[in-house]
Amino acid sequence: MPLVLKDLKNSRMLSNALHDASPEEIQDIIDKLTVIKEETVARLAKQASINEERRIKLGAMANELKENNISIEDLMGYLGVNVKKRKLKIRYRYVGVDGLTYEWSGQGRTPRAMQQLIERDGTTKEDYLIPEEQQS
Repeated sequence: MPLVLKDLKNSRMLSNALHDASPEEIQDIIDKLTVIKEETVARLAKQASINEERRIKLGAMANELKENNISIEDLMGYLGVNVKKRKLKIRYRYVGVDGLTYEWSGQGRTPRAMQQLIERDGTTKEDYLIPEEQQS
């Protein structure tokens, strides 16, 4: 039967498993678990140290970029990483019930201001559609 961490954490199940073990066997198991614990603590401490060093280095790099007025986009362009931000075309323009002009790409849920306008005036989304040649 394979060992399951859940069973090892349960004192009743652990006691049942070790019921027929001698005190020497139990001490041997405790010694092995102690070694495993120390290795785990060391591994986690090393990983925490690596993460902290990385955080410090990233902070220093970010400060240097900021001091030299270099954006992430500038750096990525220099490295040859292609990160195009695709700007969606504005497909709808409308004046909301609050009198402000809004624009919407048509992606996602219908904006609340547009929905209120449609309900109030009995219009449809197509009534606010910008002609294809005027879409930006």
